Amino acid sequence: MQKNNDCKPVFKLCWTTNVWSKGQVVIPKEARELTWISPGDSVSFIVKDNELIGIVPNESIDALMKYIQSESKWKIIK
Repeated sequence: MQKNNDCKPVFKLCWTTNVWSKGQVVIPKEARELTWISPGDSVSFIVKDNELIGIVPNESIDALMKYIQSESKWKIIK
């Protein structure tokens, strides 16, 4: 996750995609490149209060969970 000069996280919403009939989605190329997601990678879906807020490569999930717990009062359920 990129940070700005104030050390606050930078959130970016840049792309949309559709859910196919089998529940599949295509992650746009630009999003895959920014998050280093490649074909065959496993990803985790981050949900807060029953709303999807992110898709993260599994290799990054532990670091993200530690960051979320240190920066907020969110309860993490695995």
